[in-house]
Amino acid sequence: MKEELILEHLEAVARSKSVIIRYERLENGELSIRSGSCRVKGSEYIIVDSRLTLKERIEVIAKELRKRNLEDIYILPLIREIINPNNA
Repeated sequence: MKEELILEHLEAVARSKSVIIRYERLENGELSIRSGSCRVKGSEYIIVDSRLTLKERIEVIAKELRKRNLEDIYILPLIREIINPNNA
């Protein structure tokens, strides 16, 4: 499966869990800012550095989705394996 399609599926999984994905240019000369998840006013976000490659974006989103309970939704087996490679 192409990386673009994998990313789309991961974004769909996030949406189904009410997680908002934002692509932002994360940089600050004085602070170390990395992609990851956060909660703002009750909404959950995954913030991804827009400068990352497709592969890196997939890795960030999969890592953040791995922290959530996804058992209640259907996920294509390949996508589930990307999210939880050790449980495949």
